[in-house]
Amino acid sequence: MDRVIAAQVYLRICELGSLSAAARALGMSRPMVSRYLEQMENWAGARLIHRSTRRLTLTPAGEKVLLKTRGLTRIADEIAGERQRPTPAARCASPARTSRQCS
Repeated sequence: MDRVIAAQVYLRICELGSLSAAARALGMSRPMVSRYLEQMENWAGARLIHRSTRRLTLTPAGEKVLLKTRGLTRIADEIAGERQRPTPAARCASPARTSRQCS
């Protein structure tokens, strides 16, 4: 599984306060969201969220990872934006006679 996607899922879980709400917002199944959360916890080497029947609360490790995750997802979004931005066409100036010979 992709770590950037796992980070985006984790961020959405934290923002919305539930795995089910994150799943709906992301268009994923709840088991898939759970797998991404598990991947984040394995990656961090710690439990990130205390789960109860009423709500989710972040552990101290979860708070630290949340700060890092925001930066990671921001950078990933910036990179994706750069990739989607059209590159300007190169222009070369030359005398009309030369350009007719080259075309």
